[in-house]
Amino acid sequence: MRYDHHDQIVRCAWHGWEFDLLTGEHLSDLYRLTEEDLLPLERFAEKRAANLIAAIEASKERPLARLLFALGIRHVGRTVAEDLVAHYVSLNDLAEANKEELESIEGIGPVIAESVADWFAVGENRQLARDLRRL
Repeated sequence: MRYDHHDQIVRCAWHGWEFDLLTGEHLSDLYRLTEEDLLPLERFAEKRAANLIAAIEASKERPLARLLFALGIRHVGRTVAEDLVAHYVSLNDLAEANKEELESIEGIGPVIAESVADWFAVGENRQLARDLRRL
């Protein structure tokens, strides 16, 4: 899934099928979708809606590093996400870290540290992180 923050759309490629979902104000709204929300959409029958809801629920159990990577923070790939999660065990802890603290992590240089700190400094991103923690 890819999130277009400007249009508030999640572009999904799921089982070889591509579609867009309007999520409301935040990406976290995706996790509040119900089968009833999906059924009016084109090409959604009960089984497909149920399967997508099950896949969304299953995604809540994925490791924190995958979520961090999926947030699309500049310069944060899979390896950097794993390095950050090895040091900060929660999204909340990471959100509170400043650039200097981030730079102290092996493998995290000033460019990555600044990118992560800047991402969490944006109010909408902090709200997204708070919303995702509550799910």
